[in-house]
Amino acid sequence: MANFTCVQFATIVEDKIYFEVENPDYEADSYKKGSSFTKMIQNGHSQFLVLDKAYNQIQLSFQELTLEQSKDSNCKFKIQSLLSDETDSILGFPVALQVEFEDKTWTLCCSDDGGVKAVNAKPEDLPNPILSNKHKAVFFLRQIEGQAFKYRVESSLWENMFLSFEHDPTSLARLVLKAKSNEDETQNLQIQNSCDT
Repeated sequence: MANFTCVQFATIVEDKIYFEVENPDYEADSYKKGSSFTKMIQNGHSQFLVLDKAYNQIQLSFQELTLEQSKDSNCKFKIQSLLSDETDSILGFPVALQVEFEDKTWTLCCSDDGGVKAVNAKPEDLPNPILSNKHKAVFFLRQIEGQAFKYRVESSLWENMFLSFEHDPTSLARLVLKAKSNEDETQNLQIQNSCDT
């Protein structure tokens, strides 16, 4: 264990990200939980990311919400900041994304299903510390230059794979992982306050 000076995420106010400087003790190549904040995640079609159940399956999808529906906990994501002495600022700010649903904490995790890279919600909490710099539940949050509240969210497990959305035949837009493309607007996600805050 070594003592490092680090910059800890503090909060997002409007489109500005604020940090605090601290001297925590932690191991290299690991993440420890920092502060967290609750936000809603929106795609470019003004739909909100929601964790819900359809046909007895838990799914992450983007949906249009009424004001009343936006007060439910299943569309309010806790963005858990993660601290590490190894994080390169070019990668973005390390975070985990969690949501409350059916009295459980669900964590967004990357998975490989027969060679298809995907993102799913798992009913589990984060280990603390996370003892790897590449982890299924760690993402890098990168603000899009010149665009308030808009971010790209990259998997730490797979470089150049970003959270995105695509429409399935039932017209729901589901959360997916896609290879980096600067022209792909579906990789631009908006993070905003929930309607009741």
